[in-house]
Amino acid sequence: MEKQVKIEEGEVDASPQVIQSYKDAIQKAMEIAVDKNLETISGVTYWINVQQNQRWKNYGSINQCKDCAFVLGHMIRTKCEKCEFYLFSAPLYRGEPFVKVDFNNDTLLQGIQRCQSKSKELSSACEMVGQTINNVLLQDKIKGDNIVILIPRQCEFRSKILFYGQQVSFGQNLKSKNCFLINGMSDNVMKYIAQAGKINQLDDVVAFSQELKSKQQVENQNNDKAQIDQAQQFEIE
Repeated sequence: MEKQVKIEEGEVDASPQVIQSYKDAIQKAMEIAVDKNLETISGVTYWINVQQNQRWKNYGSINQCKDCAFVLGHMIRTKCEKCEFYLFSAPLYRGEPFVKVDFNNDTLLQGIQRCQSKSKELSSACEMVGQTINNVLLQDKIKGDNIVILIPRQCEFRSKILFYGQQVSFGQNLKSKNCFLINGMSDNVMKYIAQAGKINQLDDVVAFSQELKSKQQVENQNNDKAQIDQAQQFEIE
C-alpha cells in the first residue's frame, strides 16, 4: 500500500525573471482586453473612485474589493482621452475628503500600487462623495465631459450630481445615452464592458487558436516533406 503524502499549500520561490514575466503577461492581457472592448473615451473624464469602504473581501477572495476597484479604474482610465483621477473618503486628519492620483505612464501594477499608497492619506471612515463632487467640480464650476463614480452601493450624491449638471455641465437628465448605472460585483462590471464592446472576445480567441493551428499544420507538412526528400536523397545515393 502506497503511503500518501499530504502536500501543504504555500508560496513557491521563483526567480525575479519568472515573476517579471508573469507581470508582463498580465499587463499585456489587460491591455488586450481593454483595447478589444472599449473605444477611446473622448473629452475630459473625472474618475471618482471610492476606496476605504471597499476594504472587505467577498466570495473568499484574497484581495480587497478596493484593489479590484483600482484595477478596474486604472484599466478604463487608460482609454480616456484625458482623465482626472480621485480617491475619496473622510480625511485622515483635516483637509479635503479626497486625494488626486497622478499617473506617470504607469503600468497596470504601478498604477494600482500608486492608488494603494495614496489611499493611506485618507481615513477608513465613511465616504464623502457628495462633498468631493462639490469641492472638485461644483465649487469652481469645472466642466467635465464624463464623470465616473465607482462605488459599491448608491449613496446620497444624486442631488449633488443633479445640481452640478444644472449649474455647470450636462443639464438635469441623468438618463441620457452617456449615463450608465452598473450594479453588482466585479463580474457584472466586466460583463458589461464585454457586452459593450464591438468584438466578441471568445470569437477573437477562437480565431487566434485556428490561426495557430493552421500555422502548425503548415509547419508539420513542411517537416514531413523535408524528411521525405531527405529519405529519397539517401536512396539515390
